[in-house]
Amino acid sequence: MVQGRAGSGNVVPLMVRVPEGLRDRIKAAAEANGRSQNSEIVATLEEKYPAPSLAEFEEASALTMKDGLTRRARLFNEWVTIRKERGGLMVYHDDTQPGEP
Repeated sequence: MVQGRAGSGNVVPLMVRVPEGLRDRIKAAAEANGRSQNSEIVATLEEKYPAPSLAEFEEASALTMKDGLTRRARLFNEWVTIRKERGGLMVYHDDTQPGEP
């Protein structure tokens, strides 16, 4: 990993080839937003691929506590099974994807 600017955490280099027309559009957007082309690309990628959220897991956990039904949810980048057992929640790693047995 490469150390980024202060406060930005660690960054990794990524070489990407883009068509000339796309590069021109990125440059125009970066100028309009007052940032570098790299920052424009990162902002766009962050919007398209947001960091994993706990919201889905938290919602599934709350519903399972309420009704006792077993549910599957994403916890960061993995699927887990959530079960109500002995008055609490148990979370199990799940190797299968939704729709698989």
